[in-house]
Amino acid sequence: MKKFITPILAVVLGSMIPAAPVKLTCYYFIYDGTGPQNDMSNYSVTVVQPTACLGANRLCWIKICVDDDVVSPTDFETVFEALDVVNDASNTLDDDPEKQLGSTILEKRF
Repeated sequence: MKKFITPILAVVLGSMIPAAPVKLTCYYFIYDGTGPQNDMSNYSVTVVQPTACLGANRLCWIKICVDDDVVSPTDFETVFEALDVVNDASNTLDDDPEKQLGSTILEKRF
């Protein structure tokens, strides 16, 4: 009986101890208005939330929060693709200005 109680007690006690909070760093990728919206190099990056958009037919910004202080191109593409799939059913990263994302703010945590 004792050999069954010890593991159960360990699980119960372990679930009562809160996990250390994960520190996230959030970055705002602000589209500069030129070039394809799916290209990370067409964005300026800041840790301060922007207050204005470039216009109704352009992406405002993308907020990406990471726990390792690094937003990789893959992280960026994942977020952009999530926006794009909502925007059109083709699930492609659009260069066509007619299909570019509208004024959108997306927050994604990795």
